[in-house]
Formats: sequence, C-alpha cells, structure tokens
Amino acid sequence: MGAGESTEKLGQRVLIAKSKLESDLKTATDRYEYLKQHSPRTLKTMIESVSASFETCAPFLESTLLIAWLYDAAQCESIVLSACKKVLRAPINDVQYNWFKQYVFSSNIWMMKTKKSGKFLYEELLAIGNDMSSDIVANMDSIFEHLQSHKQWQKVLAIKNETLVARQDDKKVGLLNDAGLSNVFEAKSDDQKSEDMKTFVDSNMAINILTSTAAKINEEFQKHVKLVMSSHGSYKTAPMKKVERSLSKVENDYAGEQYPKSAKLLDLVRCSVTFNTVEQLIKGYDAFLRHIKATPSIIELARVKNGFLDANITSGYRDIKINVIYKSQDPDHKNVKMVCEVQFLLINYLEEKKKIHKLYSILREETFFKMVVSENVKKTATKNVTDLKFKEALTVSKGLISCKDREMFKCSVDNDLGLLGMESNDWFGVVEMKSKQEVWSLKRSTSSRGVSRYGFQTHQWLNIGQQKYVSVQTGRNKIQMFNVKQADAGYQFVEDKKYELVYSEQQRRYLEEKKKIHKLYSILREETFFKMVVSQQTEKRPAKDIKDLQFKETLNVAKDVTLSYASKNKEQIHKCSVDTELGLLGMEGHDWFGVVDMASKQEVWKLDRKTNNDAMGGASGYQTHEWFFIGKQKYLSLQTDRNKIKMFKVDNKSQFVEDSKYELTYSSSKGDNATINFCDFDANFEHIFLVVDNQVLQKRAVSNINKVLQSIELKESVKGSLFRNFRLSADGKFCVLGGGYDKKHFFVVDIENEKQIHLTSKKLNSTYVPCFINGENKLIAVSDKNGTIEIWDVEKQETVKTLQVDANSTGSKWIKASASRHNILAIGS
Repeated sequence: MGAGESTEKLGQRVLIAKSKLESDLKTATDRYEYLKQHSPRTLKTMIESVSASFETCAPFLESTLLIAWLYDAAQCESIVLSACKKVLRAPINDVQYNWFKQYVFSSNIWMMKTKKSGKFLYEELLAIGNDMSSDIVANMDSIFEHLQSHKQWQKVLAIKNETLVARQDDKKVGLLNDAGLSNVFEAKSDDQKSEDMKTFVDSNMAINILTSTAAKINEEFQKHVKLVMSSHGSYKTAPMKKVERSLSKVENDYAGEQYPKSAKLLDLVRCSVTFNTVEQLIKGYDAFLRHIKATPSIIELARVKNGFLDANITSGYRDIKINVIYKSQDPDHKNVKMVCEVQFLLINYLEEKKKIHKLYSILREETFFKMVVSENVKKTATKNVTDLKFKEALTVSKGLISCKDREMFKCSVDNDLGLLGMESNDWFGVVEMKSKQEVWSLKRSTSSRGVSRYGFQTHQWLNIGQQKYVSVQTGRNKIQMFNVKQADAGYQFVEDKKYELVYSEQQRRYLEEKKKIHKLYSILREETFFKMVVSQQTEKRPAKDIKDLQFKETLNVAKDVTLSYASKNKEQIHKCSVDTELGLLGMEGHDWFGVVDMASKQEVWKLDRKTNNDAMGGASGYQTHEWFFIGKQKYLSLQTDRNKIKMFKVDNKSQFVEDSKYELTYSSSKGDNATINFCDFDANFEHIFLVVDNQVLQKRAVSNINKVLQSIELKESVKGSLFRNFRLSADGKFCVLGGGYDKKHFFVVDIENEKQIHLTSKKLNSTYVPCFINGENKLIAVSDKNGTIEIWDVEKQETVKTLQVDANSTGSKWIKASASRHNILAIGS
C-alpha cells in the first residue's frame, strides 16, 4: 500500500506475493500446455467463462483466469480492463466493488504483461484509476471556485491556521513522557543498533500507549462532541485509526520529526460534522469555539487547520480540522488526556470524497505492485549510492554529425522506446540508443536575448491514453506534440494538430478581461435574489397551481426556421428534445433528423435516415434519439437505419462528428430484415436496451456497444410502433412493452431475474405508450386510444387507479405520448 501500511508489513506481503505468483504461474502454465495439446476447445470455453464472470460480477477461480490469460492475453486484458472501468466509475456500486476487491484485485493477473503495450496490467489499472480520480478532483476544484463567490466566503477565510499544541508529548497533554520511553530516546549513542532500538520503541511501545489511551477516551469524546454539535450539523463518529495505518504515517509523514515521532499522531480519535451550507459551517465553527472557551476543564484548543486557505491543494479535497485536548471526566480514567480531531466538512466535498475513497485504496497499491514485479526484491540487498557503478552506453558527439558543436540545453531518455531526445538552441533531435542512429530531427526557434528568453528546457515524453507523444516548443508562442510510432522502417513522428498550442496576444487580453469580469458576474447574478427579497408579494403569494403557470413561446419551427427541404416543414415530427446546455432542439421525422439552434433559430445540422413501417413487423426507427454525456463529451445517439444506431460527438459550436467506436450494427439470421424495433438507455447512459426482430430483448454496455451482455427471448412477439411503446425504468432493472393496437395486455420484464410478467386490462381496448411513474419500477401508467389511462402496481400486478381524458381539438382521444417525473404524469394525445 505504500502510504497505507508499514514498511515491514509491505515487505512481508511482497515476498508472499512473489512466491505465490511464481507457484501459480508454473501450475497454470503446465495446465495450459496440457489443454493446448489435448483439448483446445476447453481453453476457448475458459475465455467464455471468464468473460461471463466479469460481465455479471460473479465469483471465479484465479487459476481459470491465469490459464485464460496464457491462452489469449489480448482478450483477457480487454475483459479485465472493461470490468475495471465499469466497477470504478463513480458512483461506485458497493456490491460490484466488493466483488472486484475479493476476486479481481487480489489476483496475480496484474503482474502479467499486456500484449499490446508491453506494460504490466497493473499499470493499465492505475491509469484508469488516475483518470477517474482526476475527474473527481476537477469536480472538487469546481466546488472550491464556486464557493469563492459566496457572500460569506470572507468569514471562512477569516478562520486562520493556529497551532498551540502539535504533539501528544506536549506538557499540556503529558503522553509518552514515561522514563521507560525517554531513556531510549535520549540515549546519546550514534551506532545503528541504538537507532534501530529507538525506531522499534517508537513504532511499537509508543504507538501501543497511544492506542490504549485512545480506547479509554474515544467513547466519552464522541458523546461529548455529538451533544455539542448535533444541533449545528450532521455528526458522524469515525473508527479509531488502525495500528498499521498509524505506523505507516509515522514512517512516511513524520520521518524527519524528533523522537518519539508517533507523538505527531493527533487523529487516532476523530469524528466529523457535515454542513449543508457555508452559513451553517461558520455558525458551527463559532459555536464549537465558544464551547471550548466555556469548558476549559473538559476540552482545550490545540490546533486549527483551514484547508480552504490553500488555493493550490492538488487533491481537490478541503475541510477545516480542529484538534482539541480532551480531558476525561470518567473517574476510572482520571487525568487521562489526549489530542483528538474534529473535521468540519461541507456536504459537497463529502459526496466527492466518498467517490474517490475507493479509488485511492486501489491507487496506493502502486508500490506493492512495483516491488512484486521487481527482480531485485529477494536477490539483492539495498546498495549504498556510493557503491553503484555506471557504464557508458552512448556518446553522442562521437558518432552523430548533426549533433557536432551543438550546445545541448536538455536531454531525456524514454525508457519504453529506448530513445534519447536532445534539445539545442534551434534544433531538436532523437537518437535510438541501441543502434546509435539519429531517427528524427526538427528545426525550431528560441531566444536568449535579454529578458525575452524562451524555448529552452521544454521537451517531454508522455503517454496520452495508449499513445506515446513527445512535446516540444517549436516557436516563440507555439508548442507542438508528435505521436511517436514504431514501424518496420523505423520510428515515425507525426504531428497531432489537436494538441497544438498557439498562444496569442488576443488570448492573453481575453484572459485578463475574463478575470476582471468574473467577480462582477458574481454580483450581477444576484439580481433575481435581490428582486425577490424586496418584493412584497414573495411571502404573501401562495404556491401556484400547475394550471396557473404561464408559458411563453420561444420558438415556432414552422414559422421561424427554414429547414433544408421544404417538404420537411410540413412533415410530422415523431419526437423533439432540447439539450438545455447547448440550446439545441433535436427533431426526428420519418426519414430525416434535424437540429436547430434555439437562440439563432437556424438549422445547424441534418441527417437523412431510414425508418421502417411494414404490416407484419410494425414500425421501427422512431422515438430513438437521446442527448447524453460519455465522460465529459456530449453525444447525440440516433437510429439511422433499420438495424443501425450511430452516436455523434457534439461541441458548443454545433459540430456533429460521428464516433465509429460507438456505432451499433445489429445482425441476425434474418439478414437484410434484421431490425431494431425499439431502444432505450438507463438513467446513467451506461447501458442500452434493444428490442430486436420483434422477439428478443438485448442489454449492451455503451462502452462496448456491439457486444451483447444479456439476451431474453420474449414469450410473445411484439409489434413495432410509431409511438414509444418500450420504456425502461431509470435503474435499468425493469422494462415495459405496450401490446399495441387492439391488444388489452402488455408486458413487464424483470431484466435482472429474466422474469416476464403478462398483464391484461379489463378496461383498455389497446395498450400504448407505457411509462414508469417517476422512472421507478413500482408503478406503471399505460393508455389506450379512447383516452383511458390505468396505473398498475408492478409488485401486486393489479390496477390501482384509472384516469380519463377528454378529446383533443380534432376529436381524438388516442393517447400517443406519456412521461413521468417528480410525481407528475404528463400525457399527449
């Protein structure tokens, strides 16, 4: 764990893991070779078995995984890393995470080298974890930026860092001052044995004294703080810090402190108080300090650390930590005192902290993994630096004419490729160290005149995803990145324009003006708040009934927008949706899809597509488009053909670029007649669900969209429809299918348990546009063509309410659309 456990325990764990890896790999190799010779089909079955286990988060045996890896490392890598992305994506599901820690993370598979990149698999895992944690850190940084515009933010900044007592052996506390400890720590001997004894006493006896004191005082301290703070915020006790974690902190965080170093442990006993608002945080802090001043015989201030004062915290997480000297009032623990800790949190940070906590438990294993795969752990003792011997591997000036007489300002080696990068005044070159040949060079410009020096010490080797890049400043205002590829003819360095950085005077001025206006906006956006405060009607006016709400027309497509084809202006629109972040309106017609910018009232994108409407199978390709994010990228998903769904990247300039890796193409034994009848996504857009060929329900992961995770044969063929007759619950666990024209029954499918429920109405003459009330899988609304709506209880399988609507302006009662959110059911006819 590195920062999570002691050096001694880490070393023991590494030796055990190396021995287990060697033994398990030998056994797996023997079994693989036997199966390869006598039963190759078994190996293929193993891969299929492993894939099924990872897709469903089911228990499996590690030996099977290792043999599967030896058989097809590339496929195993894909299976394992896909599961990592699924399990570690926030919000992390506890059941899936526990499965991952128990069966996957504890496996030797991480010490295997990948076929594609040649890295250890644990390096790929850490890259995934770092990528996901960086998103959470960015969220926390956004929270911090937003908080700075709060009207009471200066009061938070007024809470200054203060240290009155910083150690448990301070005279005011009195711990670890026993002669049995001090005699060892104050010994004058400089020999190694004396130092080893100090470390032993510090990491064993001293920590034992602290943990036993913590056990005496913990319950009393928790009750006291809870009594004082529960009326101000949400109080939560924390478990006492474990011995191993304490020992690790002494070894890593307090290595340079005086003995006993363990006296720096001030948070063995701790708790937290969470506040919903900045105002509550300030009031809670003030109340706690007043209590401390009023009860000096029980509690005394030791230290205040305000994490909001540091704008450069790299972890993103911030809180206020208050350390106090708590003095036991228990007669059995007379004169027992200890420095304890109370954390003051804002709820926004608490939610992000929960997301990142499990990721950190993975990331801090990096040292362990590195030590396990290192060949030197068991064989060599630690060498003194002065004993190291260095051998010349390359002298550039002897063999390369292009480097002759050039003054080098920076050189660096990329160990993965064995390439040496060299940077001079007006030149950058790369040498392959093995062949001692120059493989690439580049002219560039720098300046060393006066104070206007630029362009020196700039190049870096880096990985972006799976790609190796070298970054070089090539001009006064330009940095370029080159994708480095190893080909048969040698190395290729290809400029990647999307990573080119060009800094201009216009950008500098823009950033300066943006800084100026940012604080003004924090004031101007309070206009609505001020108006509501001074309004005399705010408190007197009762809440409006929905019927009293007034709506103002913002866009009339038929009047305001000229579409690409005149016929489209008159065509029936089957589905419209607005992406509020980009201000775009998506419209889905019979054989086309169009997007309108609502601000400019201009058509910004269009696409011809194919739908299907035959007598036997019904309609397909209608009601399909969705706006959503994959990571930080906005996407539009749309069915473009009978058997095809495409996804398009969307940016704030209204550009739509097809992303082929998310293209879904359905095929079946029906050949050209293979059909996607309906599609829907779960609430997090992690999975897409399809009804295909009128008979089969499929579940697929968006991240691997052409792989079927689950397939359920429907008991009755379902006809396609122009309407949205297939709906999914928000959690993706249930779906409902309307029977359609002249069908009094409809279907509910328990997807997790693959159970199909056939429900028949006594009043409806058809079953159309079903939907889950509030998106939850408890109640379903289903309608017919005569204006009747029934609300069904899924668990009880019975009708609980019946509604009736009037005819529309054309005299029709046919209900053709429905939706439910926030305890509201909306229907359209």
